[in-house]
Amino acid sequence: MVMKNETRAYFNLWSEDEAGRGCEEVGSALLAFLDNSDFGGNLIAWSDSCCGQNKNFFIICLWQYLVAKHRFDVIDHKFPELGHSYLDSDRHFA
Repeated sequence: MVMKNETRAYFNLWSEDEAGRGCEEVGSALLAFLDNSDFGGNLIAWSDSCCGQNKNFFIICLWQYLVAKHRFDVIDHKFPELGHSYLDSDRHFA
């Protein structure tokens, strides 16, 4: 269970023989995670600038859906500055 004042990072992992890595899979993973958590209020989501996975119309619609259903008041989707990635995955595998 996630506590309201906790600050942690979470990762959803799956192999490519289970599912692809497009926007539908990423959106489904996000929605499944959020449905099983007690997050509310404001959400800050960090992701890379991959158009096929998380910088596209499908994910924007997911955020709008969650706000329209009053799951969140505000969703702030942030992307690192180009060429200066601060995401853990990029630091570890660069």
